[in-house]
This record gives sequence, structure tokens and C-alpha cells, in this order.
Amino acid sequence: MAKQQKKYVSTIPLSMRGKKRYILFQVHSGKTPNAFTKSDVEKGLYHHFLHAYGTLGMPTLRYKFIAYNPQNGIGILRIAHTKKNRTIAALLLMKEMHAKPVAIRTLQTSGSLKSLRPRFDSRL
Repeated sequence: MAKQQKKYVSTIPLSMRGKKRYILFQVHSGKTPNAFTKSDVEKGLYHHFLHAYGTLGMPTLRYKFIAYNPQNGIGILRIAHTKKNRTIAALLLMKEMHAKPVAIRTLQTSGSLKSLRPRFDSRL
């Protein structure tokens, strides 16, 4: 009996995938420290980026919400490396989320998630 060959789905080579940047950010919402859940922040950022970049600019961001800790308001975003500065500017310009005043501060940017995890976990 002949050995069957595995069928692989055509994947994009690593050299063509594009570089990523990770942004560690903190959400400040006035006097209420636990004002937002993970889904609130995820939806709020998505709608803000959609408003800021439009439907044609959103795919160029390659935006992905990685993690969020509601106890201290710290989260991680993944974006395209060429859009890092624009994304940080969009985060700083965000004034409200779900009809509540909000201020977002970027704490650190990195090319790898591994280097951000200790800072994210240490603030738990």
C-alpha cells in the first residue's frame, strides 16, 4: 500500500506576511477603575478605528485585539509595523467609549509579544 501524502493548505511564506508591532496601552475612565469589560474595550476600539480609518483603511492596519485586564485597564493590540504611529495617534484621540469619557495612554510598543507579557502580567 502506497504511503498517502498529506495535503497542505497553501500558506503565505513568512517573508511575505509583514511585520507586526504590539502596543501595551492603559484605559483611564475617570474615577471608575473597572468601568469596561474586555468586550467593551474590544468593541469600542474596533468602532473607533473604523471611524478613524474607514472601511478601506481598516484592513491595512491588520489590527487584532490580543488581551485586556479589566482590573487595571491594561491591554495589548497587534498592528502592522507601518501603521504604529497612526494607531498610537488614534488611541490618544479617543475621547469616549460607550458614551463614557475615556483616555487611553500607550505604555510600551514592541516587535514581540514575549517582551510585553511580563509588563502586562506584572500589573495584575
